[in-house]
Amino acid sequence: MTTFWTQLEEHSGARVEGEHCYFDSPSTETNPAHQTVIAPLSHYGFLRVKGPDASKFLQGQTTADFRLVTPQSAQRGAYCTPKGRMVTSFLAASLLEHDHLLRMRLNIVESSKAALAKYAVFSKAELTDASTDIVAIGVAGPRAGELIAQIVGESPSALLASAVSGSAVAVQIDDAGERLELWLPASEAFEHWQALAINAAAIGSGDWEAMNINDGIAEVCAATAEEFIPQMLNYDAIGAVNFKKGCYTGQEVVARLHYRGTAKRRLYRASLQTGTVSEGDEVFAGAKPQAVGIVASTSSRNTVLVVLARDALNAEELRTASGAILGNILPPPYALKDEN
Repeated sequence: MTTFWTQLEEHSGARVEGEHCYFDSPSTETNPAHQTVIAPLSHYGFLRVKGPDASKFLQGQTTADFRLVTPQSAQRGAYCTPKGRMVTSFLAASLLEHDHLLRMRLNIVESSKAALAKYAVFSKAELTDASTDIVAIGVAGPRAGELIAQIVGESPSALLASAVSGSAVAVQIDDAGERLELWLPASEAFEHWQALAINAAAIGSGDWEAMNINDGIAEVCAATAEEFIPQMLNYDAIGAVNFKKGCYTGQEVVARLHYRGTAKRRLYRASLQTGTVSEGDEVFAGAKPQAVGIVASTSSRNTVLVVLARDALNAEELRTASGAILGNILPPPYALKDEN
């Protein structure tokens, strides 16, 4: 772990177990709906891509339009296999021209680097696992923008707008300006965490995932790599696929479905009614032996995102192989291109 995580455990009552960070004090595990909160995003890591050809390289490999990735503008995207299956998903922002940070799940940084490196040898682009050098902190609530501005000098003012100050990056990830990610050098992160904590309550990374679930945002992790095409995670609906940018790996499959087909599986929100689930768990409709979906995201608040076959939405019971029951299936909070 970086110095930040050690300091957080020693001085802020945090504990890191597996990917996630928790707080033992009940007073810090609060409902974030009506106050400003901060979360150490221990489940995230960073792939840094820099060099004269960095933008051109990523433009030809991913679903995102890297002509739009600047120090003022971030983009969501994915890297796919030639068959359109997502190897990784990311939130990309730039420190400088041709110096990009791809924030993704920590447990796929190395595999994503290896997959992209096979093609980077033909470009002047260097790929580095920067996960120990950079810390991600989530800031949410009515004062989120104000607190972010104290660190980077200004707060982004639109969805996926970004602001850069030195090596610090802030990205707005909602429409209202009340959810932002702050990416900081690990050596400076705890000092900034302490300053933020004066005016915000600490919550765990699993609580931050609950917010992502409520917003209908799922990300590829080790358990789900190469399971989904972008439309299954609704990436076409959240702007994580640019259909006008031109060719990229997997583009033929992704574009054909967009223009000529209908996605048979989509991402939905659900509640965990009994049992426990993990990302990558298969979902079944009643006693039928064939899986009708896969759990894409989990949280500490018994909410999940699940990729489901459309014809399973009205099933009397949705369960996993371990016996966990999912219920209260809800559509995402945004429109889908092919919804009825």
